[in-house]
This record gives sequence, C-alpha cells and structure tokens, in this order.
Amino acid sequence: IVISVEKSDEGIDKYKKNDGNYRVYADDGKNKIQVHFARKSSCIIYIMYLMDKKKRGEDVDFLTISKNKEVFCKLYSSVYGGCSAEEAYTGLTSKVIKGEVRRTSLKDCYQDIHKSLKKVIDDLGEEVPPFVIPNENSHLTLRTEKITIPSEFNEVCFLC
Repeated sequence: IVISVEKSDEGIDKYKKNDGNYRVYADDGKNKIQVHFARKSSCIIYIMYLMDKKKRGEDVDFLTISKNKEVFCKLYSSVYGGCSAEEAYTGLTSKVIKGEVRRTSLKDCYQDIHKSLKKVIDDLGEEVPPFVIPNENSHLTLRTEKITIPSEFNEVCFLC
C-alpha cells in the first residue's frame, strides 16, 4: 500500500469540511481510498509525519510537534485556507486555565489518526501498524518508497 498526499481538484469539501485542498489516500494498486479524518489537526499532523519520514527515511525517531508550529500553521493554511491555523495549533499544546493544566488535543489526534487509518487499511486487507503513529514519542515505520508527497511540500524543514 502506498500512502499519498494529493491536491484535490475540488478544493475544500463543503459537507465534509475536514477534506481539504490536499487529501490523504491509501492505494494498493487496485483500490484507492481516501482517509477521512475526524479532526482537521489530525490530517495536518499525519501529513507532517509523512513528510518527515519521506525526508529523513530510517533516521527518524520522533517528531516534536511543539517545535514545529511554523510548519503546522503553514500546512494548515495550505490544506484548509483561512486564518484558523494558529488557533488549531494552540489547541494541540497544553493549556493552563485558572491554574489547572488541561489535557491537550494532540493525544486525541493520534487516536483519530489510528482510527481513520485502521478503517482504510483494514478495507485494503493490510496490517495497520506501519501506517500509524503509536504515540508522540515514536514515528511511522512505513518505508519511504511507500509515501508520495506533492513537490510543493518538499521544501519544508522540521525542527527536531
């Protein structure tokens, strides 16, 4: 199975607003299925991991989202347009409200990524583990030749 990020000719879906200008697909050579994420941020996080894996190959260990705000916001704007990228990023990092630390939605994104990909990968008859990120202290184990990223994303540099 190849996982690809592709520009959509349709733009942002009016009904499924989480399907943006760029979308994630799983393709086994016979069937190509779009991955529908429940959260916009999950889609962006997954694309970031795909890009990082494609760029660094087997040298990846983990990707620190908190050090890559600029990349997240830039990708979010490319995929979803508008000006809510900063707000979406803020929702991923821990918040202190009235002296109490609240749970971040980054963990929810990892769960959403797992759930969304599990459905598609199961439908294609493959094992799920290489396609998902087990937790924020690990990375994709998918081989780089199984990842296709649009050329306009090649210039992005991540901070470790």
